[in-house]
Amino acid sequence: MSTRVVLATTVSACLLAAGLGPAVAADDRSDGSPAIEYTQTSPLSGDAEPPIATVPIAGAEILTTDESSQDSISVSLPGTPALPEDVDLSGVPAGLFHGDDAPLVSTALPDASVTAYATEYGSQSIISIEGEAAPHEYRFDLDLPSGASAEVNADGSVRIVDVDGQPLGLVQVPWAYDANGAKVPTSFSLAGSQLIQTISHDASTAYPVKADPSIQWIPWPVLAVWGAEIKAFSSISVALAAGGSWAGCTFSRLSGALSKIVNQICTVVGIAGVKGVVDAVASVWGPSYINSNTCYGVPLYNPRGGLATMPARDCW
Repeated sequence: MSTRVVLATTVSACLLAAGLGPAVAADDRSDGSPAIEYTQTSPLSGDAEPPIATVPIAGAEILTTDESSQDSISVSLPGTPALPEDVDLSGVPAGLFHGDDAPLVSTALPDASVTAYATEYGSQSIISIEGEAAPHEYRFDLDLPSGASAEVNADGSVRIVDVDGQPLGLVQVPWAYDANGAKVPTSFSLAGSQLIQTISHDASTAYPVKADPSIQWIPWPVLAVWGAEIKAFSSISVALAAGGSWAGCTFSRLSGALSKIVNQICTVVGIAGVKGVVDAVASVWGPSYINSNTCYGVPLYNPRGGLATMPARDCW
């Protein structure tokens, strides 16, 4: 369960959070401060670890579970189960692989293979295409929580939402690179309960090709902000680096909209964690990825892990 914190200012940002303390009803505030509704009494810490676990289960299936809610997302890899082996990531730009430890599951297909790894917030499957005879479509069976659904976003990612339309997971924008490090066209589509990654390799492609569907849980809390505000994170980062005095969660070098955004982040991750969140967003999510008029959700415990497209109402 999650609730919204809507800022009572011209800044269009809100925090979707659970576990922050006692509820404060709108009628209880007499100082004009925003109404903040929380759902649990145990506070979150900037050092808290999101309870996300990914494990292999029968055959070619992996299961990602949020151990706090017991919600889970199951993914079945295409192909015939095979002995898991580490993937050679030559040609893949640095920073795109986030797998933890040894591979969980591998499958074999004609002239191709798929290998899944656990990540901090979900799973990453690496498709290895060895030649022109390999398939162009790779179908991953999804088993979502009851009432949840998936849809393709305008940027090519896929968001997974619960029965109330709140984000549960994100399949990040797909990528594919050939043996020379050149991009290979790739995209996602959905057919029933299947996530389909289409990879446009042909006789002119330098094999092997590596491609990636990365399915990430979106752990609460999530900061919901407009794309235009995410673009302002670089200026927030500069201001934080310049120093200043803190009073609670108020930073002296920030004012207005930027101050309100930082205050919302600080409420959850604490003063020590604010700069890490801001720096991560500023360094990863550049203007080419962001639509100023789209509402995005930033997972505060994994700001590099993917932005979810949010309903516009969450950013008002």
